[in-house]
Amino acid sequence: MNVAQAEEALVTARAEAARQKRAEAVAEVKRLSAQGSAMRLELEQIIPTVMQAERDRLALHGQLHNAMRQISHYSAPLDPLKFPSKKDHAEHAHQLALWQARQKELLVQHADAVRRESGRLRGIELQSELVRLSHSIANWTAIAEGRMPGEIVGGVYTVGEDFLGHTDRRFS
Repeated sequence: MNVAQAEEALVTARAEAARQKRAEAVAEVKRLSAQGSAMRLELEQIIPTVMQAERDRLALHGQLHNAMRQISHYSAPLDPLKFPSKKDHAEHAHQLALWQARQKELLVQHADAVRRESGRLRGIELQSELVRLSHSIANWTAIAEGRMPGEIVGGVYTVGEDFLGHTDRRFS
């Protein structure tokens, strides 16, 4: 085998290796894309639940604050200078019991809203993983196209518009 044949065999081997590398990159892009699709679907299901739970929790916060103020008000004894009757005392105690019961209901609802809102952590994890997957897909796509990851296609001079979206008419 002479040098020319060896060089030709080397070029053929390199071309085959590059083709194989591109085929593997295409397969990896498809795999990552399917994985990302499943994650995106899970994220889209989490978002409305978390947003509704957040709205519920924020609405309950104001109601809980009001209940605490009412309990504080009805926990204080009646002013003896207003000469309260037994009926006034009974009504005062009844209102205190009602507000304490209402506060317990609100606390249960608040705990449920917090529990439902805890899905936010899973959403953050999914979002971070989707960003990581998108970067991986971009890198594998570059390899599938025969480029190196991070290699810029084109350049500054290939842009046909300025930052406002106008085409450059100076040279037409």
